[in-house]
Amino acid sequence: ALFAKRLEDEWERAASLGAWSVNYDLNDVTETLVDEAHRRGYKILVYTANTPADLRKLVEWGVDGIFTDFPDRLLALRGTQK
Repeated sequence: ALFAKRLEDEWERAASLGAWSVNYDLNDVTETLVDEAHRRGYKILVYTANTPADLRKLVEWGVDGIFTDFPDRLLALRGTQK
């Protein structure tokens, strides 16, 4: 389920679609949202993160996928993770 903004019934909408993931704009994602998605059994993917700080934050929060225009930055960050 791809959301352009947060909705009151986003979880119900995702369930009605049989979604396996929820996808949000970077500006709408919080660590609490990531935790909630996982608690509800969804993967969470985030679009579009390009700065090293945003990429690092999302990795630390445990998102399942990141859309980026600079995959080399994400790969470099992953190389520093243990």
